[in-house]
Amino acid sequence: MQNKKIQYLLLSVLFLLFGTAIYVFLNPDIYFFHRFLPETTTDFSDSLSGIRYFLRCYGADFCWAVSFTFIIQIIMQFRKQQLFWLLFCPVLGILVEIFQALHWMYGTYDISDIIIYFSGTVTAMIIIRIWR
Repeated sequence: MQNKKIQYLLLSVLFLLFGTAIYVFLNPDIYFFHRFLPETTTDFSDSLSGIRYFLRCYGADFCWAVSFTFIIQIIMQFRKQQLFWLLFCPVLGILVEIFQALHWMYGTYDISDIIIYFSGTVTAMIIIRIWR
């Protein structure tokens, strides 16, 4: 049992770091990116391939949803409300997107974000089921 928790924790940290790297290095709008790379390499807007565009816009959210689900699995293992907590990430994502659509929160409403939150959670749940 302890070995599974360590594996989930390592996967969670890996996905968290990978999502952060995607956000930091593929998002040309953040300060960190402009500070360390030459100005000529920061404009990806005209040359984004489909994969790079997908990673830039949705990759970090996907990785963070997977990471969150692994952490919830570690915390809630063998508890009765496990399904509630595993669905917490996509439900929270839906609420954030609704708040953005209603202009109660800064951001742009995007149905694709909701799909990504669910995809990340389902991916983590599939990995958890395989490793049981």
